[in-house]
Amino acid sequence: MSQERIISVLDIGPDAVLLLVAKYFQDGRIEPIHEFVAITKLCEKLLKTGVLLEEAITRTVKAAKEMQSIALKEGAQNLIVTASSVVRSAENRSKFLVKCFQSLKIYPQVLSGKEEAKFSFIGATLDIDTPRPIFLINIEEGSSEIAFGSKTSIEGTYSFDIGCFRINEILDQASQNKGFLKSNPVLPALSHIKKELNKVSPEISAWIKQNNPLVIVSGGVAVTYAAIIKKQFVYDYKQINFTKSNVKNTMSVFKTLFKMKNGERINVPGMEIGRAEIMPAGLLSLHSTLQTFNLDEYTITVNGLRMGIIKYFIER
Repeated sequence: MSQERIISVLDIGPDAVLLLVAKYFQDGRIEPIHEFVAITKLCEKLLKTGVLLEEAITRTVKAAKEMQSIALKEGAQNLIVTASSVVRSAENRSKFLVKCFQSLKIYPQVLSGKEEAKFSFIGATLDIDTPRPIFLINIEEGSSEIAFGSKTSIEGTYSFDIGCFRINEILDQASQNKGFLKSNPVLPALSHIKKELNKVSPEISAWIKQNNPLVIVSGGVAVTYAAIIKKQFVYDYKQINFTKSNVKNTMSVFKTLFKMKNGERINVPGMEIGRAEIMPAGLLSLHSTLQTFNLDEYTITVNGLRMGIIKYFIER
């Protein structure tokens, strides 16, 4: 085996197609080279209809093909193509996967919720150096995950329907109602989050109480949140990585962003334009998860799902 190799992960998500090009070294290190994002809104109207729109499929397959070409130009020796919650839940996912194969000559691997949790944990803990047990919260657009264990062993993996799009939809619906819910649109979203988490909260709470873990948070919402509290106009991932925060500050930023209109959020320093609409929903999901399990301080990592996929793929 050569000293290093270039590997790419093309991840088809609810809102965007994401490409990570990374260098894998023989000693196990993974060094990101480039990341590319194409907004395709594959999930457009999915929550209402249950199916992927033809226009959204066409946009996404076209973007995936362009990302594949970029990966090859970057010298990728391997291209891993995955799809997550949005494809997993669509009634017409087979149609989408066939169209991907026709264009890419690769069938995307549709990840289960537990696989998303596992790969996110592997990626998020890559550069975490601690003897303590680790508790990971991963907040994404389509779903959110929890995983826990140690650097060498994953003891639990869970996926929940409390991703940004679901929570944002609930917030929007409540805001359009009259009377009490209109003035308290957060309540239905909180109820949904708690209902999801309560399905498994006793066993997760027991593990936390026994292990006193280091809490790590990953995903696009967490990275954007770190950029916001550091007021970064241009993302510097080295500065964002290992940003620390807590429950109080998370709620404070949520309240600030929730009061703003989308056009105002876009101008907030550190805000990723494509994430402005769903940031309040993501922060509400994160805050509620922390509160449910009586957690306070946490550390944000820029690593996550795609880095975990590379690590798993190369070492399996």
